Amino acid sequence: MIGDVVLARTGYTGEDGFEIFANHSTIKQLWQNLQKMGVTPCGLAARDVLRLEVGYPLYGQDLNQTLTPLDCGLKWTVKMDKIDFIGKNALKNYAPKYKLIKLSMDKGVPRPGYKVYCNNELVGEVTSGTHSVVLDKGIAMALIRPDVKLEGKVLKVEIRNNQFEASYQTKAFVNGGHK
Repeated sequence: MIGDVVLARTGYTGEDGFEIFANHSTIKQLWQNLQKMGVTPCGLAARDVLRLEVGYPLYGQDLNQTLTPLDCGLKWTVKMDKIDFIGKNALKNYAPKYKLIKLSMDKGVPRPGYKVYCNNELVGEVTSGTHSVVLDKGIAMALIRPDVKLEGKVLKVEIRNNQFEASYQTKAFVNGGHK
């Protein structure tokens, strides 16, 4: 026995897996045991690619204190029919300042801060972006103005003073893995 642990099946990466919580010495011993069994470390970059592939936003990148759930495509998490909750009055008549969208690119790798254009007009910026190993293309989440109609429009992401075409995605980039 190496110590008490808490396993959480949060599925934050979209994969069918677990998070492990314990004190430092327990985690250190557990990690050493896992490495002896051949487990390969992968780090936060792997987590970031996996969560982007299934379209999960990340606090601090796609969500933050200045954005409401209505700005970030998370209206489904706000139950306005509840009698009361903290922030209900603020959200009752709130008009979103942004919408969070998903983009894929055959050329270029989108990164946070890159500008997004629709029909040559600046409409927002990438909040999370990477190269999807599964799809072999660039994928991203971006906050854009809520008034922008995306269907049938040409979207581009500016990467080092060059603009690359991006396709608007309505669903997860990758399905499977999670239950």
